[in-house]
Amino acid sequence: MARTTLLLLALCTALSFAADLKITPEERAEEARWLASLGVKTPASGWPLEEPFATPFTRRSLIVPTAWYRQPQPSIVRADLFREDVKLLHKIMETAYGG
Repeated sequence: MARTTLLLLALCTALSFAADLKITPEERAEEARWLASLGVKTPASGWPLEEPFATPFTRRSLIVPTAWYRQPQPSIVRADLFREDVKLLHKIMETAYGG
């Protein structure tokens, strides 16, 4: 439970920088290689998206390279960044749950 919470908080922190965030071609290629090693075939259009936090959100939005969340988790959360994350999470929930 605590690990899941930390993972969510780490994702939220990453989302706070979403407007300017782009996944490099190298990161996308590495993710495709990693998935291929597991027997997963990635979409021809590339995986993950170059701009995973761009709106409008799709079924492939918000998916980031697994290397991002396999790194050490933060031990503290900045309240100002968390408040910004909540704004984006609100938009995501409206999209995903029609609210």
